[in-house]
Amino acid sequence: MSSGPCGEGIAEWQRSQAEAMSEWQKVRMVLNKLTDGCAACWITQDEELAYLHDWQSCLAVAELSETACKEFQRLMTYEIDNHSCM
Repeated sequence: MSSGPCGEGIAEWQRSQAEAMSEWQKVRMVLNKLTDGCAACWITQDEELAYLHDWQSCLAVAELSETACKEFQRLMTYEIDNHSCM
């Protein structure tokens, strides 16, 4: 560790924390949309908003079963200290 002046590196640390918070907010916004959406369409459809419906009322023919969709949704956990969806 450097023996520089007291407080050295604080601005860089604050900037990195602000960037990390901004990135986390973007991820959380997407995950919030996905948790109530159709996992099958999110995975299989190319349209940007194709997943924004309840999977139970999905009319699209998907390659995933109801059980697979529920399992996928179960894996989507996001807590402040997690760095993955698993």
